[in-house]
Amino acid sequence: MHNKKGKLCTKLTSSFLRKWWVVLAIAVALLVGGLLVVAFFTAAVELVIDDQITLRPGSQTFEMWRKPPVRPLLKVYIYNVTNADEFLNVVAPGEVREKPVLDELGPFVYVETWEKVNLTFHDNGTLTYNQQKVYRFDPEQSVGSEDDIVVVPNIPMLSATSQSKHAARFLRLAMASIMDILKVKPFVEVSVGQLLWGYEDPLLKLAKDVVPKEQKLPYEEFGLLYGVSIYNNFCSFDFKISVFFPVTVLNLFWGFKPKS
Repeated sequence: MHNKKGKLCTKLTSSFLRKWWVVLAIAVALLVGGLLVVAFFTAAVELVIDDQITLRPGSQTFEMWRKPPVRPLLKVYIYNVTNADEFLNVVAPGEVREKPVLDELGPFVYVETWEKVNLTFHDNGTLTYNQQKVYRFDPEQSVGSEDDIVVVPNIPMLSATSQSKHAARFLRLAMASIMDILKVKPFVEVSVGQLLWGYEDPLLKLAKDVVPKEQKLPYEEFGLLYGVSIYNNFCSFDFKISVFFPVTVLNLFWGFKPKS
C-alpha cells in the first residue's frame, strides 16, 4: 500500500517537474524572442525613419523643410490718434490739456511664407542656407487697406528728443532749430503700409546726408517692421544659418551632434 502511494507521488512529482520545465522553457523562449523582436523592430523603425526624414535633396521631406507648407498669419492692430491737433494746442495757465483719443484699427493681416534659399552643401558635412520670410498683405482677412491713413506718434522725433535731453544746452537748441526748419511734428500722418514697412523721415534723411559715405546708417527709412526689402507688396528678410548634414527633421528640434 505504501509502495503504491510512493510510486504515485513520484509520478506526480515527475509530471509536475516536466510541466514546470516546459513552462520555463516557453517563458525563456518568449523572452528571448521578444528581446530579438524589439531589437530588430527598433532598428528597422530607425532605418525607415532615417530614410524618410533625412534631409536629402529632391526628397519630399527635404522640400517640405526647404519650403514649409504652413502659412502663419501676422495680424497688426494700429491705434490712430484722432485728436492730435487738439492735444498739441497751447493751453492757458490753469487749463487741462486734452488727452489723446485713440481709435483701434485692424487687424491688418499678412500671410507669412518661409523658404530656405541659397542652400550650399559643404565637404565638411555642413549645410548653409539663408532663412527667408516673405509677407503678403491679405485684403480678404484684413479690416481695412494698407493705404488707410493713420495719425501716430513720430517715433524718430521722440527718440531723438529723448537721446538729446541730457546733452549740452547748445546741442538741444540746435536740435530744436533743426526740427523747426524741417517742420518735424510730434505726430505724423502716414499710410498703414508706410508705418509698417518704412517711410522717409526728415531726420533720418538729414542724418544720411550728413554722415560720411563710409559710415552707412543701419536704417534709411523708419518703419515698425523695417529691415526688409519691399517689392510688389511683398517684404522679405533673411539671415544665414549653418547646420550639419545629413540631418533629420527630428534632429533639428531635439538637437544633434555630427558623426566623427
